[in-house]
Amino acid sequence: MNIKNKNEILNKLEMMKDKNNYNNSDITFLEELIQIGDAEIRYEVAEVLSGKNEIEINKIFLELLNDENELVRINASDSVYNCTSNQIIDKLKDIILNDKYLVRGYAILSICDIANKCERKEEILNFIESRLKVEKSKWVKATIYSSLYLLNNENKYIILLLNLLDESNYKIRCMVLNRISELLNKKNYLIVKEKLENRMKVEDSVAVRSSIINILNKNQNKKKEELF
Repeated sequence: MNIKNKNEILNKLEMMKDKNNYNNSDITFLEELIQIGDAEIRYEVAEVLSGKNEIEINKIFLELLNDENELVRINASDSVYNCTSNQIIDKLKDIILNDKYLVRGYAILSICDIANKCERKEEILNFIESRLKVEKSKWVKATIYSSLYLLNNENKYIILLLNLLDESNYKIRCMVLNRISELLNKKNYLIVKEKLENRMKVEDSVAVRSSIINILNKNQNKKKEELF
């Protein structure tokens, strides 16, 4: 494939992101692209399909979830959050058991979203809980804590997530704050506020401090009924 054709393909994929539904021609086009030996294009296909949930699209997602390129698998795992088919759920479980830590983490976040839309919620909840006993990556543990909180609304998981703000790796702290920003609600606000204010006293990362300030200011910039 020459660069001209590649640019044309990428431009077409960019335009497809604005379409709500794909016709047979679109699906055939996407099916052909995932067979191309270009990881960037396959990555963009996963981006285009983000949030979609149709039988033919699920088949494409399964191919992307099995891709040899880690970044493609990451983006596919992140984009598949609306796919409720048993095949997709089972594949995400397999990824969570066996893939690299970033892929595992995004797969956990997506399977959590899927759990709230399907009949396998209890099974998925038990599966994610079981991973706490064996998961070593703190980054992945953060996704587990946030997912379990979304699934059962127990504050103990918010506390476990917040405790990861004491990790020495600032990337983990940033990731935790990204999750906290999405989970913040009236029930957990005081717990979060206390932990973040204490963290600010010792935090030396500019990026982490900025994220903390943004979260703390959320309640000041909006009325509580708007935030919660």
